[in-house]
Amino acid sequence: MMLRNKKRLIRLLGLNFLIKLASILLEKKISYCKKEIEQKFIQWVIKRVINITVKIFGIFLFVGLLSTTLLFMSLGLALYLNDLLHSVYQGFLIVGGIYLLLFFIIFTIKNKQWFQNIFFQIIHSKK
Repeated sequence: MMLRNKKRLIRLLGLNFLIKLASILLEKKISYCKKEIEQKFIQWVIKRVINITVKIFGIFLFVGLLSTTLLFMSLGLALYLNDLLHSVYQGFLIVGGIYLLLFFIIFTIKNKQWFQNIFFQIIHSKK
């Protein structure tokens, strides 16, 4: 009985239209908020992807420049040693031996705890 009286009162006062209008406006506001949240999320994702891409490109550029520098420094040292030793190949063998020695030293100490601590401290100090 009370529900029927509420419906009559709503019809008499014309609140039916206002309730429908309010529900439509509420749905539109919810839809607008969803779209706004989606746009902000997409912008956040795009910023993160661009940031990561720039960092990766920077790392590749740094490694490339460092490799090129190391290559030319090694060639220069090998040619200088060739000139000192009056040889065509001994300077290159000495430089290759130096790199081989460095490789074995790094290979043997890579699993040592103190080396890992130093390495991780260097990495984390960059951040």
